[in-house]
Amino acid sequence: MRVQRPVPARPPTTVRPLHIEVGVLDRLIEAHRLSRILVQLQRAHTQLDAVLPPVAH
Repeated sequence: MRVQRPVPARPPTTVRPLHIEVGVLDRLIEAHRLSRILVQLQRAHTQLDAVLPPVAH
């Protein structure tokens, strides 16, 4: 009687090494920093809107 090995749930995918150029990584980090600053600015803006009277444009 042969012993069957358990079949893996999904076929093994070939794992390619993650290759990111240094410049791209720097840009990603910079974009992340900028997005966090933007979120802080939006928060400050909503707080100001709550305090200040609406300005006629």
